[in-house]
Amino acid sequence: MNIKHKLQLMLGIEIILIIVHKFNTNHSLTGSDNFIEWHYILALSFGIFIIIYTLRIKCLKCGARQVFRGFSIWDLRMPEDKCYKCGHSLR
Repeated sequence: MNIKHKLQLMLGIEIILIIVHKFNTNHSLTGSDNFIEWHYILALSFGIFIIIYTLRIKCLKCGARQVFRGFSIWDLRMPEDKCYKCGHSLR
């Protein structure tokens, strides 16, 4: 399984966790009590894990980041099997 498929799988799991959170939210709780529910903590922690994972995807040869290329939101891209900058294999 390459990096692109792993990232797509993780994003799919995150969407499922967000949907579980939306359906399991008890609307009778106050705002601060909502943050201690297990599905909120699970979705938030897995989302943070995905962000850290995407920040660590770099080319071994030139060190170019493959998902977050810059500080703009428009500089996002899905990683491929080869580096977009130098063409070196990411495996």
